[in-house]
Amino acid sequence: NYVKNGGTLYISGDSNAKLLKEFFNGEIVDETNNVTKYPVYYRGYDEAKCYIAPKTSDYKKIFKEFNAKYPLPIKYNITILKHQNGEVKATITLADYDPDNNYEYASIHSNPPGRKTSLPAIVETNYGKGKVIYSAALIEADERYNFKDIIIAIINKEINHKFYIDTSKYVESIIFKDGETYFLNLFDLNFANEVIDRKFEIKLPNDQFVVKELLNGKQYKVNKNKVKGHFKKYLSLIINSK
Repeated sequence: NYVKNGGTLYISGDSNAKLLKEFFNGEIVDETNNVTKYPVYYRGYDEAKCYIAPKTSDYKKIFKEFNAKYPLPIKYNITILKHQNGEVKATITLADYDPDNNYEYASIHSNPPGRKTSLPAIVETNYGKGKVIYSAALIEADERYNFKDIIIAIINKEINHKFYIDTSKYVESIIFKDGETYFLNLFDLNFANEVIDRKFEIKLPNDQFVVKELLNGKQYKVNKNKVKGHFKKYLSLIINSK
């Protein structure tokens, strides 16, 4: 119902079979490098099991430096989705050699991508008024910064932002909506180590908003759709339209 009514859903990996059937008329049929005829002597290496190559123009922008020639490296086997609905946005590229085979190649750095396929790595489909995005790889679980940039870009392209917040990377921002009132909270994740005066700037949709602090009622001046200020540790703001 959430997706039918206009929501966007991101799912990944070996996800719920009923959802994959409902949204994509699909099912997980296999995984990359599932079978090897050679015995495995050592699984402690940090090499790519497979790769993801962006296919469409929007995903080529999202993947930035990663492309068909230099695809995104994945360190584990990923699922293969057989589907009827949806557009393939990125495909799977396999390594030149079986990652579990120590006999046919030797490299201290990587198993280079060499086997391009049409297997889906990322698929998008419309459902009702909403959209579902499926990724065979758990992009959201990887700690590397370029993986984080990719998952943020995938989500951001589906969101119509009402507020833009410019502040320190150590500040977490959370927004709640109650009717026509917004509660915007800024929290310094690093204050336990050192209390720092954090600056912030909030861009509003227009200048027809009133911005006040929740605890003391202090009102901020809205200038050219923007509110500027600073805080220590945390700050809670109430944002109402005039």
